Amino acid sequence: MHLEALVPATTSNLGPGFDAVGMALQLCNRFEVQVVDDPRSAGTEVCGLGANELQGRQDTPFHVGLRHAAAALGRPLPPLRVLLDNAVPMGSGLGSSSTAICGGLLLGRLICGGDDDREALLQQAAALEGHPDNAAPCLLGGLVVACQDGATTAALRLPMPAALCCVAVTPALSLSTALMRAALPAQLPLADVVAQGVHATLLGAALALGRLDLLALATRDRLHESVRGAHIPGFLAARAAGLAAGALAVPISGAGPTLIALCDGDSACAGVGAAMVAAFEQSGIGAQARTLRPRAEGIVWRKITP
Repeated sequence: MHLEALVPATTSNLGPGFDAVGMALQLCNRFEVQVVDDPRSAGTEVCGLGANELQGRQDTPFHVGLRHAAAALGRPLPPLRVLLDNAVPMGSGLGSSSTAICGGLLLGRLICGGDDDREALLQQAAALEGHPDNAAPCLLGGLVVACQDGATTAALRLPMPAALCCVAVTPALSLSTALMRAALPAQLPLADVVAQGVHATLLGAALALGRLDLLALATRDRLHESVRGAHIPGFLAARAAGLAAGALAVPISGAGPTLIALCDGDSACAGVGAAMVAAFEQSGIGAQARTLRPRAEGIVWRKITP
């Protein structure tokens, strides 16, 4: 058996929707698994981003997903030839690890005789990651609000605002999600807690109703962005430049360092990206801008025939 999966990048949080709101983007990693008869032919090949770091390794998040899927089905994982073709930058806040975990879970499940059960995959992916905001849109596509409560995860797809377009601006540094989570405050003042809940509620409603005019207000955050932004040189300048160039809002994508500029239509995207890259460069750090439409589909897979 020889299978291929295209797995989308995601942006998460969008300001106050911490660990809850996520959206699939039109940038995908591609993974292949092929069952081989001779274990000596098994191994991992990596191309694209992170190839030097990941080449030949058997402990990547993709392999974790493969093994977890096999164990959940109670079946042995056969010898596999694995290809990781990475287009999503690692450690960027665009859900690279989620693409690998979700891709490994799905392909491992199929290789071991299971079916494409997105509900089961969501529960497994959220348990492995510890939060569902990337895994849910990665698996389901579109714009998703998810909640993890103990061992149970629930996810709802919201209507996608037709005009919404994103510019992902990634400065040339990598941030560990674990490090960024550890830096978050253990307690917040009551006023901040109330404000966070109010803005998160408005964010979900504004996105569901297509009220892009409310995103500047709805994306305000009091929990994580000031802490994470302190680790991103040029963060405030790049955000201000994006807003001045026409972005509706510029939250941090996931744990960062990518900033995700939310725009009304495609026309402003090129100018927003250029302005933000220039602001990062003036702060002494290079950056890359990618204009990315939201993606309605989650993971798609196919059998590769000889």
